Amino acid sequence: MAARKLDPRQRQALKELCERQGGPLQRRIEANKEATRAKKAIRTFLAGGPATVPQIAAATDLPEDGALWFVTAMKKYGAIREEDQDGDYVRYALIGEETPNGSGQKGEKS
Repeated sequence: MAARKLDPRQRQALKELCERQGGPLQRRIEANKEATRAKKAIRTFLAGGPATVPQIAAATDLPEDGALWFVTAMKKYGAIREEDQDGDYVRYALIGEETPNGSGQKGEKS
């Protein structure tokens, strides 16, 4: 099916719609960029070894609730795993990264 040309009235309506959507769309784009930066920072930090959410938050300049949100999502989607306890906190490690004590690479049988 060939695209048909828009008449001037339709073009103007489309332009106005795009302008109205520009603000919310731009906010979503910026939020996605920030989320990508945060996840990359978390992965980079965890490449050095397992860490707790407060440690991750401090190292990545994220608020603790934001760091917890990203860690939870990354755990859900298989990017990181729970490693062990550090006092009251769980330590998280990257999936597929060998830990100093040699435990738990993804797919490893016990």
